Amino acid sequence: MKRIAIFVFYDTQGIVDSYIRGLLSGIKPYLERLIVVCNGSISLGEENIKDYSDEIIIRPNYGYDGGAYKDVIMRLIKEETLSMYDQLILFNDTVYGFFYSLSEMFEIIDSRQEVDMWGMTEHSGIGKHKGKSLSWHLQGYFLVVNKRLLQSRDFSIFWEKLNYPATYTDAIFDFEIGISRYLSDKGYKLKSIYAPEMIGVPPNNSFGNLYFSHAYELVLKARCPVLKVKSIENLSGMKVLNYLEKNHLYDLSDIWEHYRRRIRNRYVGNDAYDIEALWDFCRKYQKIYIYGNGETGKRICECILVKGYFVTGFIVTKKDRICNAESNIYEFGEVQIDEECGIIMGMKQEYREEVMENVLKRIKSAQLFLPVL
Repeated sequence: MKRIAIFVFYDTQGIVDSYIRGLLSGIKPYLERLIVVCNGSISLGEENIKDYSDEIIIRPNYGYDGGAYKDVIMRLIKEETLSMYDQLILFNDTVYGFFYSLSEMFEIIDSRQEVDMWGMTEHSGIGKHKGKSLSWHLQGYFLVVNKRLLQSRDFSIFWEKLNYPATYTDAIFDFEIGISRYLSDKGYKLKSIYAPEMIGVPPNNSFGNLYFSHAYELVLKARCPVLKVKSIENLSGMKVLNYLEKNHLYDLSDIWEHYRRRIRNRYVGNDAYDIEALWDFCRKYQKIYIYGNGETGKRICECILVKGYFVTGFIVTKKDRICNAESNIYEFGEVQIDEECGIIMGMKQEYREEVMENVLKRIKSAQLFLPVL
């Protein structure tokens, strides 16, 4: 099976972190040719790409992944070289991996030649983005195009007509959703490799992005070989990391290197936590409280429990009727605080600023854990 792959990389600082090396080295043995496209520039870590790529293209940062793919695909079509291959793989730097040998994945793909395009995962299409209704699609971070489609005129027409996405929303609807809708309408067969039913989820599920809601099940049960970067950023991938570490499936130092740099550069919003530092904090204190019992606080609690640490309870400024029904929620004024007590601020910034002054009146700053600012 002759395969060619196009890998798209982008970093605001142009830094190629070591996890990229893992992706490229993991897939390289299965390819005849690997083309790496850098949207923007490379300032550091070029060896993590150079050691495995057959060609590196550095282009201006416009058009997102779809624009990068378009440029390369149209060039290959013009050169009449794309038709030499049985499969085209399109993937990007938004995942960590690979945790399992890709021979498992390619065994699934190669055994179903009637499928024209594969994606690692699919979106059910239920829900909206920026007010626009979504539709079913293969998720664009990893796509595999088989020969019948690859050599068709329909495939080249899609790329000819694709406008360079100007916004992230355009990238979703014009490229990611657009290619699935276009090919389905043309009668081509599309399928996800790690389908919802493999983890006991119906195809018409309301979760949408299963790599957020079911990251652990995808990696453990379906043996999906990657974890989306954003699953770490919003803490939903912590169970996966614990599983990978316990079973020696991946060098987590590559993930922590990348994660820490991203959150310290404020790439990920106002509730980003240095997870390793959070676990170190939990080791220091006999009693751990999380200030805030909303979504952020509960996600932090899950992250702590996954690692095997104990959470004494949640703190709120004032208990309401709902809080009164839960035994592990305490009003801040009623909590007995001593030197064995550590408090983690588990709320969004706009709420956090309202309570910080009162908290610091009762606790030393070293006993308080905050998101990365």
